[in-house]
Amino acid sequence: MARGYNASSDERQVRRVRICHHCSHATYFTASLQQYPAPPFGEPIHKIADNIGHLYDEARRAFSVNSFTAVALCCRVLLMHIAVDHKAETGKSFAYYVDYLRDNNIVPQKAKTWVDSIRNIGNIANHEIKLIDKDKAESILRFTEMLLKLAYEYPSIAENLTAEEE
Repeated sequence: MARGYNASSDERQVRRVRICHHCSHATYFTASLQQYPAPPFGEPIHKIADNIGHLYDEARRAFSVNSFTAVALCCRVLLMHIAVDHKAETGKSFAYYVDYLRDNNIVPQKAKTWVDSIRNIGNIANHEIKLIDKDKAESILRFTEMLLKLAYEYPSIAENLTAEEE
């Protein structure tokens, strides 16, 4: 049974508040059925460090409330966190961390353009007085999700399979 509240004097302008069956938090729906907040964009990533998971989830939540410039900034910072988690030195330049990801094969050869996209769009958000649009934010969030899967989730799955074979 749905839990919530409908408010309107006109059925065409019904606004709804519903309680999520998954998290038990309230969600607001406009008359045109836009949801606020929307569910986090993308998929959760398994087997990652808490700080990286938290920052990735922050980017996902930022997207769900149309904070697209914040998505770009979070994804840019995630590149540094991923590099440091893979033994890069701390206190280095952003360029060092991007190069570290490439030079140490943390990202596959064909995914290097993804890193460049995250870096370039993140740099615009960080260094220029421009807002990031939804399409760019969605693209770099998808790239970030795949990088995290490649760097953390899939190696963990492979390790488990190898352990089962032995």
